[in-house]
Amino acid sequence: MTLLKIVKDEHPTLRKPAHRVKQFDPALRKLAQDMFETMRAANGIGLAANQIDRLVRLIVIELTPDPEDDAPGSLAVRLALCNPEIVESRGRMIGVEACLSLPGWIADVPRASNIVVKGQTLDGKATRIKADGMFARCLQHEIDHLNGVLFTDRVEDLATLKKLSPRQAVAEAGEGVPTADAHTEEGRLVVVGAGEPPT
Repeated sequence: MTLLKIVKDEHPTLRKPAHRVKQFDPALRKLAQDMFETMRAANGIGLAANQIDRLVRLIVIELTPDPEDDAPGSLAVRLALCNPEIVESRGRMIGVEACLSLPGWIADVPRASNIVVKGQTLDGKATRIKADGMFARCLQHEIDHLNGVLFTDRVEDLATLKKLSPRQAVAEAGEGVPTADAHTEEGRLVVVGAGEPPT
């Protein structure tokens, strides 16, 4: 597997809408594997293809439950999703976000608290995902990337937008840190995205 370069700050690809995935082939699976490895190496919990300078609608997310805070028996979320689209959203939550493409920046960002996303697996199979908590936040953040939108565009209270050291930003926003609220409506983390690359 290959570690890819994460583009940062004002890189033009971050502001361009990505194109639909039309070919579900070994090259796509390899790209997803490399994105997982790149995300892990950067201590991230989500990555969109725009962030590695590829304009294709592909995201990867990996959330690990905290055994002290999550529901007993919670499973990890490891998701590779093509052509994701939010088809339902309700509720509102505000939480701190950061981004691997905007190192050190954090802010309070409003998001829908419950969403339904449709998309396709790496094999092209249609799938629908219900999510809330950190899982819903992460999905919305990564889907925004595919549309050329950064989390800073969603900030309502600019007083919450601040620049920290990358290490402080990780601690504040939870990038790379197990989260207690990454779960489905049933209160459990769920493995989704059949056809994702093996670990």
